[in-house]
Amino acid sequence: MTTPQQPPNDSWLQDSYNSSEDSMDYPIVNTDLLVNVPLDFIRDTFNHADLPELFTNFEAVLQGLEFSYEADTEKLEDASLQVEIGLLYGLLHARFVTTDQGLAKLSRMFLAGKFGMCPREGCKDCPLLPVGASNVPGVSPLGGYCVYCKDVYLPLSHDVLKGELVDGSFYGSSFPQVFLSRYPKLESKLIASLDASTNSDSPTYYKDIDAKLSKENMHLFGFKINWGLVE
Repeated sequence: MTTPQQPPNDSWLQDSYNSSEDSMDYPIVNTDLLVNVPLDFIRDTFNHADLPELFTNFEAVLQGLEFSYEADTEKLEDASLQVEIGLLYGLLHARFVTTDQGLAKLSRMFLAGKFGMCPREGCKDCPLLPVGASNVPGVSPLGGYCVYCKDVYLPLSHDVLKGELVDGSFYGSSFPQVFLSRYPKLESKLIASLDASTNSDSPTYYKDIDAKLSKENMHLFGFKINWGLVE
């Protein structure tokens, strides 16, 4: 996959991109594809709806999660409890990212290419939005939704995930719709910006086309050909 690039130099993007980094260093979930969920959101019982039924002892898991904000979870002797704490965090994360605060953090990560770029050649390195195939834990890994081709790619590249697979339920299946509803003008502006970057009036446009027609850069149905498997 193409290395995430900085977004186009447009004012509508720049205000978001220049904001502080929002990827998390939370010890329970070892990935920078999740944001830091505030402790007050974790403790708010309104956000716990339908979650207790997924755990044998929900209160113990919740207390362990709250404890982990002040101490290393490795100090917990019960390994199974550590797993359940990570699961609870992920499910609460899926709810937090649909709030205004969570969506603002995700907009910066999205525009910075945190979730990688669409692997389809015609999408011109369009950044991906995180999406899960299911809201149920353990069904599918985290994937990416491309606003350019409107397709979903599962799972995200291991290069982006740094070797770790994130459960798709930690974002849920409806996150792209929620995100684009919150920022209705972003999709059209992003597509217009990507299209402008490949304007045929550019002096390097046809040179770039010649480069793409070389064997090393040939694509089939929008995907780069692995000649080592063909020959």
